[in-house]
Amino acid sequence: MRMIRIPKVLREVHGEEAPLFDVVFSWVAAIVAAAIVVVRPAARPSTIAWWEVALVAVIAADLAGGVVANFTSGTDRYYAARPRLRIGFLLLHVVQPTLMYLAIGGPIEVWAAIPAYTIIAALVVNALPDGKQIAVAGFLTVLGIFVCFAWFVIAPPALWFGPVFLVKLVLGFAVRRTAGER
Repeated sequence: MRMIRIPKVLREVHGEEAPLFDVVFSWVAAIVAAAIVVVRPAARPSTIAWWEVALVAVIAADLAGGVVANFTSGTDRYYAARPRLRIGFLLLHVVQPTLMYLAIGGPIEVWAAIPAYTIIAALVVNALPDGKQIAVAGFLTVLGIFVCFAWFVIAPPALWFGPVFLVKLVLGFAVRRTAGER
């Protein structure tokens, strides 16, 4: 597997060194997600302005590419060596739901509850010993997806947000896959 050195500007996404396949696959996921939002009218409200479509497309790209990147060894090794940065990364994810609310609208409690649950769940998983993380992360992700669809009313164009957000942060990022971090 060909490893590449990651430029500094992209290290929070891919780590310092990563397999070329992982990097390419992350970017393909990001591009496909953004293209779906831009090209497919059902993926976005028809009443939003072009800049709002662009914003939602960027968020979709970030989340979809981030899901893939968070399951890769390069990203996992990078954050394994920086546990405080891992917490900061999780907390930074209040930005995307806030921007989604501004672009799409809808009940503010939905846009507050989804990231609150997701970030708390990810912090809980992150705090667990390695052997317990994956099962708890799976449970909290499934529970969160059910809550997203059964409890909240969210605009159909944004239905993808909660599940992708949960998978990216709780199942993907919060679970340490690199042995010996703790």
